[in-house]
Amino acid sequence: LNVKGEGYAVHSRLVVDGDAGEELDLKPLPAVNHVDFGAIYVNETKSKDVTLVNMGRFNFDYLFGRNSNSPMLQLTGGPAGSTVRKGDRCKLSLVFKPVSPINLDGTEFRCTIAGKFEYVIRVSGRGIRPALHFSFDRYDFGPCFITPPGVPPVAEEVVLRVTNQDPSARLSLDCTFAKTLALSVDCHPTVLEPGQAVDVPFTFVPREVMDYGFTVPFLVNSSSTINVGVIGAGVPARLELANSSQVQMSFGSVSEGDEQTKQVRVVNRSLRPLEFEMVDREEMGEGRLKAVDVSVFPRGKVVLGPRETGTIDLQFAPTKRMPAWSEDVIVKYAGVEKKLLELTGRSTGIELALETDTLPFGTVCMGSQQTRSLMLENSGDVTTSFRWQNSSFGPH
Repeated sequence: LNVKGEGYAVHSRLVVDGDAGEELDLKPLPAVNHVDFGAIYVNETKSKDVTLVNMGRFNFDYLFGRNSNSPMLQLTGGPAGSTVRKGDRCKLSLVFKPVSPINLDGTEFRCTIAGKFEYVIRVSGRGIRPALHFSFDRYDFGPCFITPPGVPPVAEEVVLRVTNQDPSARLSLDCTFAKTLALSVDCHPTVLEPGQAVDVPFTFVPREVMDYGFTVPFLVNSSSTINVGVIGAGVPARLELANSSQVQMSFGSVSEGDEQTKQVRVVNRSLRPLEFEMVDREEMGEGRLKAVDVSVFPRGKVVLGPRETGTIDLQFAPTKRMPAWSEDVIVKYAGVEKKLLELTGRSTGIELALETDTLPFGTVCMGSQQTRSLMLENSGDVTTSFRWQNSSFGPH
């Protein structure tokens, strides 16, 4: 009986990419090999090639196993177990793509070659969020006033400050939000140096009575997205008389030189504080209320909270006799001028008028006399007595 056999050795190499791009030979047990991905940002990808090289005259099998199964770290490029033919190479890749903050410390891969040689690869690395600080990640504009068609809208604005808190890395920032009629974000693509900040204005202009909600995405380093939530509501502005019967008010008849004051109370029936001011519409360069000696207080802008009431004083102090008049009292709020109430009144006074201010006698003979009549008319509102100032007459 003749027995023949041949012994052979497995000549294999297992190499991995180094940080400088060079190939580093891994060693079998009892040695432990380390692969470090360092720190990369969420949604970025970093890979390292792992290559099996068969330098012998015979094929060999290999098998990769791992102690944990994280979808953020994958072995790609080929099957986890297969055969490497003689003189051939098999290239696989360790791909690290974090989608949330993660620490890979403690992750191990084991590669068994020809059922005999075992390599341990300990993987380390971290997935981190970009060190950008947003002054807020959610903002509520609350109730905001809408305006009728044709009236300039009332815009509400808030400024978001974004700061690069990374001590060494430059970070790019871009907002991919598409402008809408209700919300615009003024953010241009920019690169933030370490410690640098940028202000991003948000402008909210509601057009309808409804609730609004937006998600504003910011793209960091072209890979990581940070969302900022914005909500708000469109509401009508309502300033009304607390007593609706005061929609028409009358001063009655006021004597010239006297004054009379009326008070009305207004209430803010809006869902947010309301700023308003009284307006005296002008005609021929003069306010219509001023022309009839009416003053409105307070002057300037006043703010009322929701359901809060305020007092408006209306003063009529005539300086001359006036016939009956009627004027609207106008209030301006939320960019709109509206009639608040109608005001009426009249001023009584004395008004005497001579028929003429010149009375010619012509030529009169000495010792004779001539008489002429002079009419004095009382066109005022009250009975008036009068007397001549004799001292103002001449000797004849």
